[in-house]
Amino acid sequence: MDRRHFMLGTAAGALMLSAKGLAFAQDAGTVPDLNNFPRNETVIVHNPEGVIRNPGWFNLWANGGGGLSTGLQQLTADTFWYIDPDAGIPDASENAIYYSLAEGPWEYNDDFSEMTVRLRKGIMWSDGVEFTADDVVFTVEKQAATPGTGWYGAFSTQIESVTAEDPYTVHFVLKAPNSRFHTTFAVRWNAAWIMPKHVFEGVEDIVAFDNNPPVSLGPYTLHSYDPNGTWYIWEKRPDWDKTTMALVGEPKPKYVIYRNNISTDNRLIEMRNGNLDMIHDLSPEGNVLDRGARPRSPRLVPRLPLCSSRSDAADGGVQPAEPDVPGQARALGAHTHARCTGHVDGLLSRRGNPVGYLHSADRHASARLSCTDAGVPDQLRTRYRLARHQAV
Repeated sequence: MDRRHFMLGTAAGALMLSAKGLAFAQDAGTVPDLNNFPRNETVIVHNPEGVIRNPGWFNLWANGGGGLSTGLQQLTADTFWYIDPDAGIPDASENAIYYSLAEGPWEYNDDFSEMTVRLRKGIMWSDGVEFTADDVVFTVEKQAATPGTGWYGAFSTQIESVTAEDPYTVHFVLKAPNSRFHTTFAVRWNAAWIMPKHVFEGVEDIVAFDNNPPVSLGPYTLHSYDPNGTWYIWEKRPDWDKTTMALVGEPKPKYVIYRNNISTDNRLIEMRNGNLDMIHDLSPEGNVLDRGARPRSPRLVPRLPLCSSRSDAADGGVQPAEPDVPGQARALGAHTHARCTGHVDGLLSRRGNPVGYLHSADRHASARLSCTDAGVPDQLRTRYRLARHQAV
C-alpha cells in the first residue's frame, strides 16, 4: 500500500458514529471544529484529566476506564440532594441544601433505622421515560447484588430492603440505625447517582456495559466525543425544563465542550486563541501572564499569597489569605484558579461557581448551569441576587 492510500484509509477510519453525530478523532489536546457550534452559545471547559483511555465508556455505575470529569456526571446525572459547602443560592436552596430528585428533606423514623424519601414529580429521562421510585429501587437492589459496581459496598452492607410505596415514595429499611444514611444520596463531590431502570434492566452484565450513548437525567445529552479521548461535547436538551435544572433556571449554553489532556503551557494559549473558556489550573507563571494580559480576567485576589481556608478543599481550591478581600468576591466560590473569557454571557453554575471547576466539594455544581438573561462579558454573576458579586 502506497503512502497516499494509507493516508486516505487512515482519514476514513478516523470517523466514528457517536450519540447524535460524528466523533472526530483528533490529535491529543486539540480542539473540535468550533465552526460547527455557535461560539456565543458554547462554553469550553478544561477537564484536568489526561487522555481518556476508554472514551466510549459512559457507565457511571461501573469503572470501565472512562473519564471522571468529561461532563457525564456533571451534566447528565442526578440524585436526591445537593449539599452546598458554602451558603447556597437564595430562593434555590434551604440551609444550603438543594432538593433535587427529592422534593424535600430526608425523613427518618425515631431510631434512624428507616428512611423515607418523597420524590419530585414530572422529571423525565432524556428518552421520554418518566423518573419514578422504580428507578431508585432498581439502582439500590441491582448494585447491592452486583460486586464491581460503585455502590455495592454501601448498599449491600447498610440496606436491608428498599421499596416503592408508590411511584413517588421510596422507603428504606436499614440493617442498623444510621442518622447519616441520607448522605449516600447527597452530593458534595460524589453520590449514588440514579440509574435508568428501563435501560439497565435488560442488560445481562451491567459491569461490562458501556452505556453508550447514555440516557440523561440532567439538562444535557451527549452530542459527540473524540474516540482518541481528548474532548466531549454535550447539547442542551429541548426538554431541559423536565429536569431538576428547572428549579434553578434555564442553562444558557446550548453546547458544553469538555477538553482534556491540555498541557499547562498550552492552557493559557488556548484561552487566548478562543479555544478555551474555563481553565482548571495554571502554573504560577501562567497566572502572572494571565493577569498582565487580561486585567479583568475574573479571580479573587490580584496577587499571592493564596491559601486554602476550606476544610473540604482537597484539590487546588484556594481562597485568599488576606482578611480584607471583599465578601462579594468570596461569594463567587473562592476558586482562584478558575478563569473565564466571557464568550458565554453571564455564565455561572447553580451555586455561583464558574462552570467546569471541579473542586472536590463542588463537582456537582460545576455543571448545574444558570445564567443571567442579560449579556455580561468578562463578568461572572448569577440570576439569583448575585449581580452585585463582581469578580475583582
